[in-house]
Amino acid sequence: MPRPLRQTGEAYQLRGVPSEQSLQATDFADMARKMVQALGALVQEQNALLARLTTRLDRLEGLNGTPVFYSAVNANGMQVTNLGDPVDDRDAMIKALALAMDRSTGQFDAQGVRITNGAEGIDIQDFVTVSQLQQNQEANALITGESFVVIGASGLLTAERVLTGEATVITINDAGAGSTVTIEVTAAGITHAKIQNSAAVSVLGRSANSAGVKADIAAAANGNVLRRAANVVGFGQVDLADGTNAVTGTLGTGNGGRGATTGPAGAYTVANPTTDRALDVTGDTLAQGLAVLGTLIADLQAWGAIT
Repeated sequence: MPRPLRQTGEAYQLRGVPSEQSLQATDFADMARKMVQALGALVQEQNALLARLTTRLDRLEGLNGTPVFYSAVNANGMQVTNLGDPVDDRDAMIKALALAMDRSTGQFDAQGVRITNGAEGIDIQDFVTVSQLQQNQEANALITGESFVVIGASGLLTAERVLTGEATVITINDAGAGSTVTIEVTAAGITHAKIQNSAAVSVLGRSANSAGVKADIAAAANGNVLRRAANVVGFGQVDLADGTNAVTGTLGTGNGGRGATTGPAGAYTVANPTTDRALDVTGDTLAQGLAVLGTLIADLQAWGAIT
């Protein structure tokens, strides 16, 4: 490699440079000394900058004493320690001022510090304010003392009434939460004693020839019978002349009849059906007729009808 300087006596000449521009040895030495000094100063300045940069990296100092990050900071799993108390809303805070989560249970611990200025809860899993708790307690206090009718006794209420039904009379069917409660009369559960009192010497029914509410049908006098006449059910006499009456059969002689379904003209019935009989002027013999006639005369005399 060619040398850039060539010594010519006491001077050094640069190759390709005229000799009148050659540097004297003293000039070159002075230049070299200044260059060394400049390089030394530059090295010192670089060392100072490196030291300052290292310090700033260790202390996270910005130009004005506060570092500014323009991208996300990855702590690489390391702790940020010795924090001061937060001043602004977005300042980092120390553990003692934050909600700490117990990793073993997954629960947060406020560590005795109040949580203030919270919004009122809406969803079932939201936290609630003291105002909401007070309102809930007041509502519970009002509900607790109300006279509710319930299916079963509750430890949350103090004045409730438990709905029950009389055994064998009332049946209560509970279809469960969010459904219905049905109260039914048990089949054949209403006894005669539970029906309203009826009028004297009466029966319960409907006298009118139409559907409707039942009522008492009372007998007005002794000897009346319950019959249907003129489309009305009631007590009264049976009209034998009414062709619609359902009077059938034969009235025996022991009850004042002839023991026949038809009677001849002129037949009559005596007053004492036990001993007397009806006179049949067409069917009886003369002796039988005379016997009946004798009995009839004796009865009439006994009654004072003849002498």
